Amino acid sequence: MKVVALFFTALLLAGPALAETVAVTVDRAELRDKPAVSGSKVVATVPLATPLEVRDTQDRYLQVKDFKGTTGWIHNTLVGKSPAVVITKDSVNVRKGPGTEHPVAFKGMRGEAYQVLEQQGDWVRIGGKDEERSGWISKNLLWGL
Repeated sequence: MKVVALFFTALLLAGPALAETVAVTVDRAELRDKPAVSGSKVVATVPLATPLEVRDTQDRYLQVKDFKGTTGWIHNTLVGKSPAVVITKDSVNVRKGPGTEHPVAFKGMRGEAYQVLEQQGDWVRIGGKDEERSGWISKNLLWGL
């Protein structure tokens, strides 16, 4: 009995470690309720660099979950393995360096997605298409890593 309990405990602990994250590689991608375009409905539209947690696969589709908990299916050609994050708080300071002693570069808003450029401890340097929108943010304000 103890062996069975240990086995299931190990499976539960390993579950989150096995979760794969991908990021949207096109300007806008649709999450659908079925793993097909024909006969499916769009459940959400997500922008470039949005991280998505892979839950399942079927043919060339991935069932994914976003930071809000929305699940849907996306074609595997619309995502890649580059690390990306989304801001989870309403309004946050993105700084010019990794720490609160650095000046604010810009304000980030909940739901904004960025590519991960670098990490130092609990700080992540984020960026996107616009060079002015890059800077450092505390890891605890992000989802996707």
